[in-house]
Amino acid sequence: MQSKQVDKTYFIFLEKDEPVMKTLTEFCRKNGIQNGEISGIGAVKNIEIGAFDPGSKSYIHKNFDKTHELISCMGNITLKDGEPFIHAHI
Repeated sequence: MQSKQVDKTYFIFLEKDEPVMKTLTEFCRKNGIQNGEISGIGAVKNIEIGAFDPGSKSYIHKNFDKTHELISCMGNITLKDGEPFIHAHI
């Protein structure tokens, strides 16, 4: 991972095969980030996507092993049980 800070904004570049959520969560922890917003583009591989099903009131998860283009990712950073928690939509 590479990062650069400009004022209160961080720009982060993840290297190939770095786990997105784990890497971003650890970055927030190390930099004391407790809330914020995220956006991103790029390519992802070996990902799990979850969506809430209002009918069953549960999350449905699906894995994608191949490489896919990520054309948009938007989300927020909050604290959950005192730890950074990233809630992202793609």
